[in-house]
Amino acid sequence: MSIWWALVALAIFLIGVTKSGFGSGAGLMIVPMTAIALRHVPGYGAERALPLLLPLLLVGDVIAIWQYRRQFSLPIIALHLLPQRLERGVFVGTCALYFCLVNTAKLPGYYHSGLFAQLAPAFALRFVPLVLLGAVFGFWINRRIVDRLFTKWVYAITFALGWYILYRGCQSLMLS
Repeated sequence: MSIWWALVALAIFLIGVTKSGFGSGAGLMIVPMTAIALRHVPGYGAERALPLLLPLLLVGDVIAIWQYRRQFSLPIIALHLLPQRLERGVFVGTCALYFCLVNTAKLPGYYHSGLFAQLAPAFALRFVPLVLLGAVFGFWINRRIVDRLFTKWVYAITFALGWYILYRGCQSLMLS
């Protein structure tokens, strides 16, 4: 296995960890990480990251919804939820439900734009065990981490990735 496929595998593992353990923020790195890695894999390319990941993100959403099925709350937006100091299970369960709805809404657009023609969703099924392992690990972490550390971790990851996205957006504007 090349270093690039290992990076893809890590990103897919992190789908389960972030969806079952932290609910949001940390998952923002998964798509860019996969796109960067696939760009270096002969015969694939960055454009195949989205059709590979969407089915796996949905699997992660469904697992997290099942794990936190008794713990949902509204309103739904991670940065809006954190200041409410919700119990971790309610926070993660609500984020899982929200992102499942968002990811499901993306399916018709992906299909009609031809993204699934580039990489069949069935190919993604090979990676479901990594999502399951990540979900088990994320759920395990969520049960053991103290609330204060959990909140700081989610804020820190969301903050860092927000700045990264802003930086990449500005960089793209300057190059165009």
